[in-house]
Amino acid sequence: MRRPSMFSKDYYKVMKRRKITAWVLIILAVIFVGFFILIDGSSYIKEFAKGIKSSQKKQIVDKNIPTPTESPTNDGAIDDKSGKDTKKEEGKYEFSISDGVKISILYTKENEEFKFTGIEPEDKGVFFDIRSDGKAIVFDNPVTSDIYICNENGEIKKVNPDYYKQSGKLGNGAKFYKKDIMAKYQNKYVWASKPKFLKDNRIIYQSNLPWFKTENTIYIWIIDSDGNNNKNLFDTKQSQPATYKMADDGKLIVEYGGNKRLVE
Repeated sequence: MRRPSMFSKDYYKVMKRRKITAWVLIILAVIFVGFFILIDGSSYIKEFAKGIKSSQKKQIVDKNIPTPTESPTNDGAIDDKSGKDTKKEEGKYEFSISDGVKISILYTKENEEFKFTGIEPEDKGVFFDIRSDGKAIVFDNPVTSDIYICNENGEIKKVNPDYYKQSGKLGNGAKFYKKDIMAKYQNKYVWASKPKFLKDNRIIYQSNLPWFKTENTIYIWIIDSDGNNNKNLFDTKQSQPATYKMADDGKLIVEYGGNKRLVE
């Protein structure tokens, strides 16, 4: 629009009218923009507000995340169920099976709960069994043909007797000592081997006793864990060792030469 000449007599009226029109247009524009924001832009405002709140909340949560220096140490682990620290300790008791040859009897302690876990190294021919509560382990010494029991305090005790006493009319109570029999058979005689816990904590084991022959067969014996009440159960009539298998009811199945026998 052409600007009127300032020498025109209507110059001031025209300029005043133009100023009024410009202000009216500005006011209408402001009203229009405000209406648009109120109607269509409210969702953007809400999302923007949510974003601010979310950012603030995230900052609060992030403050609670532990730094690496606050994480649990190697001394313990977190129990997911209780949320408490659990401490697990591994240890061993050493036992000499012959001059210069030792085995390690392994155990763990977790929150003061003691359990035997095994014996190593495994290439020494030692047969072992762990009691159902984990607090005792029985094992044989293949060099001396003895069986031993170890408790959680590390106390190791020989279970089998050092002599065999004949009974009955023919035996007359004669005693045959282990050291003499092993020397006679050049340590190829099985005095006591392959011990296994029964569910009542008695121990079953294998031996060539009660006979001393050129070809000795395997007999199954049973004894209390304190070394008392040593009894002969039956003859496998096999020169090879028997094997064990646990039944579903916790009883022991002895397998030998294709046969099976349940021991209670």
